[in-house]
Amino acid sequence: MMFSTKITQSFPSQLFFHILLLHLWWGSRTDGTLVGNVTIVSITSYQYLKVIPGYEAGIDYVNARFPNLHFQHELIFQKSIYSCDVLADYSVNFAAEFYYRRKWSASDLVIFSAPMCSGELLQLASITGYWNVPVVSIVGTSPTISNRKKYPTALTTGPLNNSVLANFFKAFLSHFAWTTLCLICDNNDVVAYYKANCGIIKTELKRPKFDIQTVTVDSKKGRDLVDYDAALVTAGKSARVIIILARSDVTRQFMIFAHKKNMTQGDYVFFYVEPHTKSNLPEFPNLDWRTGDLDDEVARVALTLLIVITFDNGPSIDQLPSKTAAFIKNRTASQYNITVPPEQKVSAIAVSAFETTLMFALIANETVNRPETDHKPNLNDGASFAKAFLNRTFVLPTENLYVTSGGERYPDILASQLNSTSGYFEPVSLYNAQMEALSRPFGRNYSWPKGTPPVNEPYCGFTGQNPVCRKDTQAAMILALAAVIAVMLCLLPLSRYIMWKIALSDQWWLLDQDPALLKTPQARRYSNSTDCLSEGSY
Repeated sequence: MMFSTKITQSFPSQLFFHILLLHLWWGSRTDGTLVGNVTIVSITSYQYLKVIPGYEAGIDYVNARFPNLHFQHELIFQKSIYSCDVLADYSVNFAAEFYYRRKWSASDLVIFSAPMCSGELLQLASITGYWNVPVVSIVGTSPTISNRKKYPTALTTGPLNNSVLANFFKAFLSHFAWTTLCLICDNNDVVAYYKANCGIIKTELKRPKFDIQTVTVDSKKGRDLVDYDAALVTAGKSARVIIILARSDVTRQFMIFAHKKNMTQGDYVFFYVEPHTKSNLPEFPNLDWRTGDLDDEVARVALTLLIVITFDNGPSIDQLPSKTAAFIKNRTASQYNITVPPEQKVSAIAVSAFETTLMFALIANETVNRPETDHKPNLNDGASFAKAFLNRTFVLPTENLYVTSGGERYPDILASQLNSTSGYFEPVSLYNAQMEALSRPFGRNYSWPKGTPPVNEPYCGFTGQNPVCRKDTQAAMILALAAVIAVMLCLLPLSRYIMWKIALSDQWWLLDQDPALLKTPQARRYSNSTDCLSEGSY
């Protein structure tokens, strides 16, 4: 097998963006049946560069198995554009530069496929639809992509899906009768995935069924500069259900602060969304209470109340052929100078790049081998190529992968909780995305500090203005007033009786009962009167 690499600087914007052309082909073909050329063009940010070997591994795999097809890969990236959120401003120009300089033939198929952000995908989907060229994202998704009239050539085949995440929360929150929630959203551009999560949840979980408040933080300058206390105070005043949409190290700090504020005693429940299981991407490290700092034990206790939401892509990672996994790791080190430890798993996104390339090959092979009854097979028809994916299950070496009628892959979701004994997160619930159904197939239940799930809100509401509570207060006041009046009415006869008894004890008015009291004063009075008369007569 041979590789060739060519680096050019050809963009008219004078920003000197590098195009890295990676052509993969087999040196010779003995059957002479080559009828299709497929070029996968990846416009990617530097943060996702290490998943590109997944495409290369897929090309290596399909070129060995489809002798009538020739796959190659072209990569466009610039090291200074680190995040896909920033790349969205340039990707359309890059795609146009490539498209309008290429010579086309009926046997050529060009597919724009990369780990795109949602914004980048929507921008490319509009222009590639006009060109009739497929565009496939293995990261970013958007509910509007399922509009086949507006985006006839767009597909998403990534191991995560924002619409599925929103559907999961609808089902899970409804199961526990939780309707009031607060989102803590990290505005860091480097983790644009969480910004997209925040947007889709606010869009899909609407009133009147759900009441959502939002608290925005920004960890771009460092996790230690985030005001965790202020965010938690605001969240706690508006909801008992708090969804943290931030990377794992920031989430760990939130839970430590929540524990110190006594918010992990059973009155609140916290969620964290982890996009990739067994991730080896530096932007998305897996959550762990063990970091070696002084807060490890506090974090271990605090994280027991956290429900971790992950897309169930572990099986596809585990079932990746060992030769393919070795190929991806070797290419990551040799071509991109990124070392992958031997014990580390290939990331879910890199596996998705491999799977997506195999799906391309299956559809392209069907296209070129279609009976030529009324026309010759045309790989240039991007809309027809994308349509062949719809409502179909692909049998792949890693898994059976289903693409919906809207052109989206719907991965299942796991909801896990920390086992306080083992110290590891273990799945409790499974959400079947295709069936939109929750189940507990793992024989575990959720652990709640008070024995039962937190209530949706305090009895009198978060502001104390719940009308039910006000009615209860008025009724209590009326009852209290009635009780006071009743007591007073009961005490009135008693008080009159007591006063009467007191009056009886003071007998000054009973003069006729004591002759001494009657006669003695009168004797004196008359005696004095006689004396006076006697003195006056002289």
